[in-house]
Amino acid sequence: MNEGYLRTVVGAAMEDLVRVRETQGADSAAYQRQLDTSLGFIRGALEDVLTAAQSELHRRGHDGCDPAREID
Repeated sequence: MNEGYLRTVVGAAMEDLVRVRETQGADSAAYQRQLDTSLGFIRGALEDVLTAAQSELHRRGHDGCDPAREID
């Protein structure tokens, strides 16, 4: 689930970035703003996934589950 979520987030962010680069140019202020926005969006998604993974590992450790089991 996390992999699919990250692929969707990164794909959408990159599509937005490419669209602005194609219409405004790589040296434009609009492109720089979109780059900052896209990277922030990706960073936020990664933080969410890492937080969820850490919580799951913590839960598994307290539930007596096998922490080596794959996280979805």
